[in-house]
Amino acid sequence: GEFIRSEGMDCDFEVVGLFTAAHNKAQFEAMARRIANQPKGLEVEAHLVPRAEQRSELGTDIYHGGVVYPHHPSVDPARYHQELLRRVLQAGCEVIARCPVVKIEREADGFRLRTARGEIRARDVVVATNGYTRTLTPWLQRRVIPIGSYMIATEPLAPGLADELFPTGRTVTDTRKVVYYYRLSPDRRRVLFGG
Repeated sequence: GEFIRSEGMDCDFEVVGLFTAAHNKAQFEAMARRIANQPKGLEVEAHLVPRAEQRSELGTDIYHGGVVYPHHPSVDPARYHQELLRRVLQAGCEVIARCPVVKIEREADGFRLRTARGEIRARDVVVATNGYTRTLTPWLQRRVIPIGSYMIATEPLAPGLADELFPTGRTVTDTRKVVYYYRLSPDRRRVLFGG
């Protein structure tokens, strides 16, 4: 957040908080135990929202309460990526599209990279693969787990419905094994839903 603010990045970054909803009573009780027994030195600010008060966070009665993490941010990842790319180009770096690196070899004074278009040498190498690390970097591949994630957006909401569904504007997820997450679009006219 500090980096985005100091760089003046236009990527809809906002600290809106996160509401994690319990899909059953047992999950709510487990969440309560977890936030009450956080490891010393690793505490995260959070507070319980019982089912009776759930509508203060989310316009539904389907869940069994939940936990609010007030410092959880929200960002448009595509716009953030564009802002990072813009700064890389402004710094004089060259970006070559559709030119995968197929081998990285360490040398005495840096690295030799073999690409689909030939070889280049570099003093330093930054590997930024997101969740789709391939065999090029086996150490990372063993540690970064690819998880498919897809998002959709609703049609524009009727006036007032956004405030009814998301009174606090927080991002929402729940405790089911298949992870769902949803939030309002930055203009508060649609629901963005991912899973």
